[in-house]
Amino acid sequence: MDVDFLVDEGVIDPEDRDLFWYAEEAEEVWQGILEWHEKNDSPLLAGPECRGRKK
Repeated sequence: MDVDFLVDEGVIDPEDRDLFWYAEEAEEVWQGILEWHEKNDSPLLAGPECRGRKK
C-alpha cells in the first residue's frame, strides 16, 4: 500500500500518514491499536475495567 499516493490523491490528510504501519503478526497489530488508543486517551472498549488491559 502506498500511503504517499493516498495523500497525493487527497484521499487522506498528511497527518493521517502516521496511522499506518506495517506488522508481521496479528499481536503486533493489536498492540499498536491499543497503544494508539492509550496515547490518545481514547477508550477502545466500553467501561473502565477494559482500559489498559493486557494479556
